[in-house]
Amino acid sequence: MHRTVTNTILSILLVALILVVLPANAFAASASASVSSSTVKPGDTVTVTVTFRGTDIGVVDGTFSYDPSILQYIGGSGTSGGGGSGLIKLVTSAPNSSSLSATMTFKALKAGSATVSATAGLILSYHEEKSLGTASASARVTVKAPGSSSSSSKPNNNSSSNTNTSNNTDSSKPKTSEPNTKEEKEESPTNPVEGTIKVTMGDKELYLWKDLSSVKLPDGFKSGEAFYKTVKIQAAVGENRNITLVYLTDEKGENGSFYILDNDKLYPYITLNTTSTYTILQLDDPAKLPEGYKETELKLGNQTVQAWQLESGEHPDFYLLYAMNDKGKKGFYLYDQAEKTMQRYTNRTVVKEPEPMTLIEKLTSDTKLLAVVGTLGALSLILLIILIVLYIRIRQYFGKARTYYPDIPDGRYF
Repeated sequence: MHRTVTNTILSILLVALILVVLPANAFAASASASVSSSTVKPGDTVTVTVTFRGTDIGVVDGTFSYDPSILQYIGGSGTSGGGGSGLIKLVTSAPNSSSLSATMTFKALKAGSATVSATAGLILSYHEEKSLGTASASARVTVKAPGSSSSSSKPNNNSSSNTNTSNNTDSSKPKTSEPNTKEEKEESPTNPVEGTIKVTMGDKELYLWKDLSSVKLPDGFKSGEAFYKTVKIQAAVGENRNITLVYLTDEKGENGSFYILDNDKLYPYITLNTTSTYTILQLDDPAKLPEGYKETELKLGNQTVQAWQLESGEHPDFYLLYAMNDKGKKGFYLYDQAEKTMQRYTNRTVVKEPEPMTLIEKLTSDTKLLAVVGTLGALSLILLIILIVLYIRIRQYFGKARTYYPDIPDGRYF
C-alpha cells in the first residue's frame, strides 16, 4: 500500500515536470543554414540561406559575419551589410508562422575557405511578442582556383604543399606549386581597416569606411559624398529624406553598422517599423523639448536610443522620441512600448482662461481709466471743500444777522 502511494506521488510529480518543461521547449527557437553551392570558383556567386524556426515566430533581429577577403556581400533578402558583417531583420505579417528565412548572396573573390555565421539575439512570437530565445547557424563556402580541377590531385595539393615526395611529372609540378605560392602570398596578414578613419564612440573604437563600393546600402538610400571633419568620404544619402549615413566596423572589419552623420556627430541608424517607418534622431536643440519631460533611454532591440518620459512618472510605458517619418518630416512622437505603436505628439498643454479682475485690478491695469478716475476724485474733493466753506460762511452770516434782526431763524437749520 505504501509503495503504491509513493509511486502515485512520483507519477504526479513527473507529469507536472513534463508540463513545465514541454512549453519552454515548444516555444524555443532554432536555426539552420544552407548553401546554394558549397564549392565555387573566384568570380562566382553563392547564396547562403538561414532559416529561423519557432512557434508563432514573428520577429527576428540578428547579425551575420564572414571573411571579407574571400567573400564579398552583394545583396540579400532581410539582410544588409558589407565589410565582413551585416544585419538580419525579419518581420512577418502572417500569424502562426513556423519559420522565417534570410538570404545572403556573396561573390567569391579568391581561393580559400570561409564560414558564414548568423546569430539572432532577439526572436519574438507574433501574437504575444514573447521571447523565443536565441539561435545561431553557420555554413562553410569553399572557393577553389580554376587550375585545381582533378579530384585525384586535391589531396596531394593539400598534403604535399610543403614536401617534395609526390611522384608527379615535371610538367605538373609548376602547376601545383605556383598556385600554392600565390595563395600563401594572398593569405598573408593584411590590415582590414586600412584607409579608414578611426572614431571613438563612448568607450569603443570604431573605424569609418571611406569607400562603400562593397557595402549594400539600406533601402531608400543611394551612394553619395559627404565630409567628416574635412575628410571627403563616400556615404549613403537618403533618396527622399535629408539624412546621411556612414558605415563603421570594429578593428577587424566586422560587426559593421550604419550611423547617422549629423554635423560631424555620429549616432546609430535605427529604424522603427510600425504602420510607417521612422528613423530615430538625436535632438539638435534642447529648447524644442516640451515642458514636463525628463531625458532617459529606451532600448530597441540591441540598441539604446535617446528618449524622454514625463517628470511626474505617469504612463511609464510611453516614451517621447525625436524621429523622422518616411516622408522626411522631423518631429516628436509618442512610442507605446507595450503595444509597439507610434503616434505623432501634439502639445496638450491646457491654456486656462484668466479669472475676472476686480475693480481695483481693472483700475490699476488701465492707465487711462486710472487718470480719469483720479481727475474725477480731485474735482470731487475740491467741490466738497467748497461746500464746506459755504456752509461755514452761511452759519456765520446768520449768526451776525440775528443780532440785528431777532426774527431771523437760527442758523442751525442750515
